[in-house]
Amino acid sequence: MKTLLKIAAVGILALLVSGFDTDYFADREKPTHRKICHTVQSGETLWGIAERYYDGSKPFAEFVHELSERNGFGIGKRQHLQVGETIIVKIEDSK
Repeated sequence: MKTLLKIAAVGILALLVSGFDTDYFADREKPTHRKICHTVQSGETLWGIAERYYDGSKPFAEFVHELSERNGFGIGKRQHLQVGETIIVKIEDSK
């Protein structure tokens, strides 16, 4: 039993001395995303909200479509914004 403990201790020591990089695990990046949200005010439309947040990274129609889908709008789905509800405008990498 003592021999097994000695072997285990020597193995652990060898890993530490050999340059086992514990920072490897800390350096691995987890995917992080940031949600951009908007609280609906009286008189606002989905189109108007899209115009406010549009960044030109894709065609405007595609941006509006993604905004609509992300928040459950569409044919056979809900059709109206509710004052006070929070919608997700876009999700972007926070790097």
